[in-house]
Amino acid sequence: HLISRRQPMPFGPFLAIGAVITVFWGEVLIGAYRALFFPTL
Repeated sequence: HLISRRQPMPFGPFLAIGAVITVFWGEVLIGAYRALFFPTL
């Protein structure tokens, strides 16, 4: 394995992936979240 179980997962790659997802699909994800949890708004 590249990372053993005892080492913490690096935070940077997850932050970068989250930023890319937000740039491309942010509005869609926010709309789906609002429709799912706040259908009356």
